[in-house]
Amino acid sequence: MISPDRRRMLEQQASNPVKYEFDIIMEVYYNSLVLRAPEIKKEGVLFISKKGELELYLKDESVYRWVVGSKPDFKYFNADILAKFFIPKESIGNTLAPYIGFITNISIGDYSVFVFKTKQIAGAGAGASLGTSSSVVKGSSIAARCDQAGRAKIVSNMLLILTEERMSRILSRMTEQESQDYISYDLEDEFKEIVRKEGKLENSPAIKRLLTILGYSYETFLDKYQKKTLLYDTDFTRIAKLFINRAKLITPYIMESEIESELKKISSSAVASEKTKRKEKEKDISTSKVVKSMLSVIDYPQEDFFGKYKSKTLNYDDIHFPFNIKNNRNTTEVELCIMQEFLLRFYDREHEENKRWFFSPVEVLLNSI
Repeated sequence: MISPDRRRMLEQQASNPVKYEFDIIMEVYYNSLVLRAPEIKKEGVLFISKKGELELYLKDESVYRWVVGSKPDFKYFNADILAKFFIPKESIGNTLAPYIGFITNISIGDYSVFVFKTKQIAGAGAGASLGTSSSVVKGSSIAARCDQAGRAKIVSNMLLILTEERMSRILSRMTEQESQDYISYDLEDEFKEIVRKEGKLENSPAIKRLLTILGYSYETFLDKYQKKTLLYDTDFTRIAKLFINRAKLITPYIMESEIESELKKISSSAVASEKTKRKEKEKDISTSKVVKSMLSVIDYPQEDFFGKYKSKTLNYDDIHFPFNIKNNRNTTEVELCIMQEFLLRFYDREHEENKRWFFSPVEVLLNSI
């Protein structure tokens, strides 16, 4: 039986699958979590309560709602719970990746919030039985919240999981131009640009920023610079560091958002008369210093851009937004945490090395990870 709301949602998805692509992906994911109990002909799903305990919800077809079940109901879903979420003790050593991520809950007053944590796995111990709290992994590090780890630690952790082979696969999934931006990134030109702008090496934040990619200590860098033995080759480690530590300053989304913002400023700045407003609107964005600055960063011809924009033939997907000396900035700690979580989720989905890399709150609780 399908509820009216559900029927309407299915019709919308069928009429425009591209628009609802994310909704469809999420639906497939959540459907994979649904538990089934043939004995009582019910469907259930596990959640984490505010107290951090497992909570079973049952599907009530009569009211098209999920309702809270009772503890005795668990026995009907036990087999499916074990099959979907439990890691057998005899396979634990071959199941967990050396570095894992997971979502778990913490209590703050009357509230329970989910946080992203990571830990290194040094070994495997005895498996936990359903409902017990004994550790499933012995010898592993204490789980740490990514948002409290600090930039240096997060970068170090990410370099553990970005091996040369994995970095190569990430580059292979980019467009050819994008991957070449990383492979051919000119660290020597960046150094020359720093010297040209600042004229010094001492106490230079830009030099320190460059050294995070080159991998030299400041003392080693000075020594090699004086001996003219500095190496600027972009090997896989430096490419991985660029991927982790730097992000594009200007992207299609940023440019499109900035242009929309500039248009609002232009339309609201003309307050004299309708004639003045029309003239301001005719100026469009061609006089915007912000837009011109962005075009300068990505080395795109202004005349070509404004011409296409005016004729409504501009397609941001056709513009190359290079990752280069001008078009990059430091990633933030929040972005690093998100990137790390995405990588671990991706590895888990791709069954990297036939290991588990990421765990849901339910899996964490059941397996005492």
